[in-house]
Amino acid sequence: MSCTTTSLPFTISAASQARQLLRDDLSSANHADETFIEMAELIVSELVSNAFRHGRPSPQQTLELSWHLDESHLVVSVCDHGDFHPLQPLHPPREAEGGRGLGIIDALCDEWTVTHDHLGMRVTA
Repeated sequence: MSCTTTSLPFTISAASQARQLLRDDLSSANHADETFIEMAELIVSELVSNAFRHGRPSPQQTLELSWHLDESHLVVSVCDHGDFHPLQPLHPPREAEGGRGLGIIDALCDEWTVTHDHLGMRVTA
């Protein structure tokens, strides 16, 4: 599968749009393992949601989403135009409504990284 890159509107609905785009792509590539697709949707949703909540949009009011699937791994990357700051999973109290996104990423992914360049902050999982 080739690498797919797209711009999403910098809105709360970007996470839903990202899930659908990734699902459609994985399904059309005959990657029929529903559990894999659902985990991929969760990962992309958390990454895009975090970018929206904590990042900044591009001048065009977008963020960038890309993914690549090889024989054994899916790599998803989300870039916003925010400033770099170190990220680490939080351990929120049970009753907290948020703060679990990177913990989910950490639990589901073999590894994840945060980089910063001229475009902004990129989280890859």
